[in-house]
Amino acid sequence: MPQVKKSEVRSRILHSAFSLISTEGYHAASMPKIAKGADITPGNIYRYYESKFELFYDVVGYWLDDKMDEFESSCEDDLTPNVRLRRILTFMWIELPAADNNFMINLLQALSTKKESDRHSYELLERSEARIQQQLEKCRSPVTWFPLSIPDLSHVIFMCYDGFVLNAKLGDHRDRTQQIIDSFVFATIRIDIDA
Repeated sequence: MPQVKKSEVRSRILHSAFSLISTEGYHAASMPKIAKGADITPGNIYRYYESKFELFYDVVGYWLDDKMDEFESSCEDDLTPNVRLRRILTFMWIELPAADNNFMINLLQALSTKKESDRHSYELLERSEARIQQQLEKCRSPVTWFPLSIPDLSHVIFMCYDGFVLNAKLGDHRDRTQQIIDSFVFATIRIDIDA
């Protein structure tokens, strides 16, 4: 008779994994430790997840979705293009990298040590980029995102994100990052007054 997976057990696994990874880091958070925190046997955890990498991607997905929800609810619809882009970049390059004790440094660890057998999907990145694109599209003034399209701009923001995660781990350089954000906004937005 096949084992029925329970959503309550999966939830305990995710909570245990987040807690352990947040405090000990991705490498130190072993599957047996995660199972113990979820009050299940180490063998049982593999009925839900094939590997720590797969489990971690679920944890990151829920975490990032929650952070994106919080960000979206904090953005007013009538922000000017400059203010909106500055708000997006501050979230992506300062606030998110520092959140929950620099939690996303664990993603860099996971990806840099990923085994060939670990399944990886770009779905989380694409979903998150789409949410940033929606924020950029809310600009009310006629604007040109020079020299990028909105999808390309969103992708660049996410590709730079990894560097700012490392920056947050090495030491908080908010002043320098804020200068970079200001320069990026200035170089990226052109208001089309004649439109």
